[in-house]
Amino acid sequence: MNFLFKTDKKPKLHEISVEKVTGKYGSDEGDFKSPQTVVIDPLNDRIHVADLINSRIQVFSLGLEFLFSFPSPSSGSHFLYPYGICIVETLVFVTASSTDYLKNDLGQGLFIYTTDGVFVADFLNRIVYKEDMTLKSPQGIAADTNNTVYIADYGNDRVIELHNDLSLFKVLLYTPGPHDVKIYQSKLYVLSDDCQVKILCLEDQSFLKTIRVSLPTFQRKILTEFFEVSDIGLFISNRKSNKICFMSHEGELIKELGEDSMCSHIKGVAMINCDRMVNVCEKDSGRLKLLKLSSNKI
Repeated sequence: MNFLFKTDKKPKLHEISVEKVTGKYGSDEGDFKSPQTVVIDPLNDRIHVADLINSRIQVFSLGLEFLFSFPSPSSGSHFLYPYGICIVETLVFVTASSTDYLKNDLGQGLFIYTTDGVFVADFLNRIVYKEDMTLKSPQGIAADTNNTVYIADYGNDRVIELHNDLSLFKVLLYTPGPHDVKIYQSKLYVLSDDCQVKILCLEDQSFLKTIRVSLPTFQRKILTEFFEVSDIGLFISNRKSNKICFMSHEGELIKELGEDSMCSHIKGVAMINCDRMVNVCEKDSGRLKLLKLSSNKI
């Protein structure tokens, strides 16, 4: 699994190429309106995509074949505008807006489903009534094997920790405009508006370090919203260049991957394995793409 490293352990990729594309702008099965996060379900070999404007999560095979979407109208809980997704074993965690009109409560919240799309719980109405526990435009989300959830509470400039039984609601970090969070090797990575990745140790919740992201085409905060952390480095989507920025774990830019025409308004990225990844494109195209990573042989 280390074929992408040279002997000096500096990651090296030559290019990224499009292997397969599915979807278009629309509301039919397999189509998208402003897709956001994309994540991999490793137990079932599936891809989950947050289809924002269509208010659904769409599920595909690793070969990009459409399988199903959720929630269904009869599920007992429905949301608007899903943004962040993460999967831990058999559970899918989603940040989105609520549609509980009977309670006059169109707010932000956390929704939980099984990986087959069966509703489990939502944490909206039980947390919004305390001001310090109110989510405001929650975006990226990650969860550990204990189902402790970490949410990029974008509108409140913080990252919060939430146990799934609500026994703990804790602010882990204040940072300007956190967009996305990822867990890698017992560390929490946070991508924020100040073009930095902040890293915390989850064992003792101590702050480890800050990576200053050096992107030549980075100009404004909304241009980098999603990222992936893997064994070979960090992959950060860049909406300005329509490319994926491949970086070392220390924040050094190795290469911008992809042609300008590869996608329009690139959003979520996710690794399938060491030489395959997927990404979604937001503007006009509404597409899900399977990408192949190429490298020099060691």
